[in-house]
Amino acid sequence: MASDKYFLFRREDITDYSEIFSNNGENLSILAISADNVGYITATRGRVVIIFNNAGLYDGDGGGEREALPKTRVSVGCVVGQERTLLNKILEFITSPNTTRRVLTFDAVTGGSSFEEADLDGKPTITTVLPKQPLVMATQEISNDPASTDLTQTTTTTIDGITFTSPTLMPIVDYNPSALSSYATGAEVGQTNHWHNAGTGGATYDMDDNTNAPTIIGPRNNGLRDKAVYIEASPENLILANELTVEDDYTMYFVVGSVGYASWGGSIVDDGSNVRIGFAEDDSGLLINSELWVQHNISSSGGVASLHTNDTDYNTIDYRFPDPKLTEGIANPSKGVGQTCYVFVLRRDKQYNLYLHNHTGEIVGYIPSSISGLRYRTDGDLEILNVGTGFRGYLGRFGVIPSDIGAAEASRIARDMYEKYYYRY
Repeated sequence: MASDKYFLFRREDITDYSEIFSNNGENLSILAISADNVGYITATRGRVVIIFNNAGLYDGDGGGEREALPKTRVSVGCVVGQERTLLNKILEFITSPNTTRRVLTFDAVTGGSSFEEADLDGKPTITTVLPKQPLVMATQEISNDPASTDLTQTTTTTIDGITFTSPTLMPIVDYNPSALSSYATGAEVGQTNHWHNAGTGGATYDMDDNTNAPTIIGPRNNGLRDKAVYIEASPENLILANELTVEDDYTMYFVVGSVGYASWGGSIVDDGSNVRIGFAEDDSGLLINSELWVQHNISSSGGVASLHTNDTDYNTIDYRFPDPKLTEGIANPSKGVGQTCYVFVLRRDKQYNLYLHNHTGEIVGYIPSSISGLRYRTDGDLEILNVGTGFRGYLGRFGVIPSDIGAAEASRIARDMYEKYYYRY
């Protein structure tokens, strides 16, 4: 018999980025589930985890024998040492015939809960995972890659350790460290040693030319765990064999290494479009940081769309880069090791809104759609011929998917790339 009792979990205020599912706990802002769906409850130190049956996005997972769609699960913060007490009180709520309390609330926004044992202070204290993609049971990896599953198709969707959503949502260009593995540290990249494209566009978009001489820098010295191409703002750049044009929505990602608090950044891409990120010194020597500029190729004279990541405008996360610890050098033990691996995923949706994710997968910047007038514009084609013109830094990976893959997948890819490339000092 139905109990008519519910759990209500609020991780954050509902925003423009809120989703109705989440493979990793991001952007699922609020979730209510019937107490009748509780499968089991467990705990770890400082956390109580509730697993729910039949509370997912789909009635069935459709996976093969080696795959499964994980059950919906919610993890809530708990006062250390009070895990068993909180678990027991949840059980009493579920099984009690008392009908005066029908909703059990865990609210990370206000810090409020129906039980004093809960320890809720900000959204990290609640994780709500409602998966939409099955996992390979033996590895717990998302089964996007048919090579890891028992699906009938054979085309892999993994490039240099990063798995993409499906064969239809693969990057058209992907320049990654595996394509640099046969080149020696210090070797020139571009005209001499091509940076081959691993995306679906193939050799059509190989980087087979350059201006001046971008060179390969080895792991650690570039702030990353693998080789990267050092591009000087002299300018140096890498040039594609053919111009890449992407209309409408897209997803762009890039990994940059930094080993010091010196001017880095500039135009990651430049031609008909211009995407600049990073910081530099202005004429007075003042550091201007935590910025992104985006301009597409449009017929009108719309200005450059820009944002700062070091604010909470549009309910984004306040993120500042580069890490101030780098002012003391990464080897200073009194200051700790600063962030040296920077991952950014830039998305444009079908309505021409722009979103920027950082290495944690969080949305740290948002530019609302603007498709008319002489003000900044977010429409127009993304056109790429040069990578690195005006940029200074260590470029570890760069790619473009000719579709908006959505917040959940962008978040996962950003996290996966950070985990793969950050150097463990």
